[in-house]
Amino acid sequence: MVVLLGVVLLQMVGTPRAFAFQIGDSVEANANLNVRACPFISCSIVVTVSVGSAGNIVNGPYAEDGYTWWYIQWAAGVTDYSVQSGLQ
Repeated sequence: MVVLLGVVLLQMVGTPRAFAFQIGDSVEANANLNVRACPFISCSIVVTVSVGSAGNIVNGPYAEDGYTWWYIQWAAGVTDYSVQSGLQ
């Protein structure tokens, strides 16, 4: 369990379900992708990275608002949350 700004997030740790990525993986955006301050659609957009932008998975996954989110360190210099469907 992770507490972020007073909100409890359930991190999916140790679940047998397979995910597209794991911590330490290199990823890139497969579309112009919003990077948010927390893993909810209602969270503010910190930046939008361009198609092909590179990053590394730092933490996750998190299941919120019907999406799978990853905490990503983007080459653009920001580290925040993006949805799995926007990654390859």
